[in-house]
Order: sequence, then structure tokens, then C-alpha cells
Amino acid sequence: VVQALAHALVRTGQNDKARPHAEDAAAMARELGDVADEGQAVHVLGLVAASEGRTDKAVTALYEAGQIAVKTGDLPEVAGAYMHLWRTLVEAGRAAEVVDLLLAFVPTAPEGPTPPSLMGSMGAGALHQLGRWDEADRLLGDPGAAHEAGGLTAVTRTLVSGALAVDKGDHDLARSLLAAAGKLAGLRLLG
Repeated sequence: VVQALAHALVRTGQNDKARPHAEDAAAMARELGDVADEGQAVHVLGLVAASEGRTDKAVTALYEAGQIAVKTGDLPEVAGAYMHLWRTLVEAGRAAEVVDLLLAFVPTAPEGPTPPSLMGSMGAGALHQLGRWDEADRLLGDPGAAHEAGGLTAVTRTLVSGALAVDKGDHDLARSLLAAAGKLAGLRLLG
């Protein structure tokens, strides 16, 4: 309950009020051995630190929250922690750091294309923002395999592919990919 309150406060921009609740929630979760709630409370502490401009503290907390979520198998929390980590580093002018961090978690194949993964798609998004388009394309891997993987992996991969298509001037492909991402996410994105 305390952790949920901290999350609600940070989502409404009341970071000064969220911090003490998140600190309490993290301490209680550690005491009780509730790893999932600990990770979510640490995630909130990372968001608070980012909002205060304490980038190093935010990066440490968000990375820890992501690692906890990986351990517990909480895919939405993994995605949220790493997306917030990415945003924090980009806003601090440190986008290149997120590439190395994300690539540490990308599964690689000894031969052939990289298997699709959420971390790979997020790493490709960071590479795209840095103008490293060829590397982003390689990291995205096979579009058919990503579609088969489904879920957030397929949506993220399709959105990053669409952003690359826009920047490369292939607007027809970009529209097609945006429509496909909307369909995968269950949204109507094009008129």
C-alpha cells in the first residue's frame, strides 16, 4: 500500500511527497523479503532523483529496479525501469551510456541475426537517437521473429523500425510500421 501510494504521488508530480513513502516502502519490503515491492519502490526513488536533477542517483536506482524486475520476471517493470533509465540519461545528455547498459542484456546468436528482445529494441532506439542507424537496424534483428515474439517486444521493435524509416525518408514504410505497431498494441493510430 505504501509503495502504491509512492507510485501514485510520483505519477501526479508530487515527488517531494513520494520520496518518504518510497523510502519507507523499500525498507519494509527489504525487511519482509518482498523483492517485487522493493524493486517498485526503488523505481520510484529513481524517478524522484531524476526529477531533482540527481542523475547519478537516478541511474543507480533505476538500474537496480530493472535488475530486481529481471530477477522476479516482471516484464512491465523491466520495461518501465529501463525506459525511465533511458529517458533520464537522454535528458542528461548521456544517451550513449544507455546503449552499453542495454546491450549487456541483449541475447546474441553465435551466427545469424540477433534474436528479437525488448532490450535489443530499446538499445536500437537509443542507437537511432544517436544517429547510429546501421547498428540499430542490425540490433533489431528479424522483423518476422519479433512479430512472433509478440507483446512489448514486437511493438517496440516496430516503433523503432518506423522511426528509422522516417529518418531514412521511407515514409510509406514508416506509415505501414506505425499502423502495424498500433494493431499490435490494439490502438487505432492512423485515420
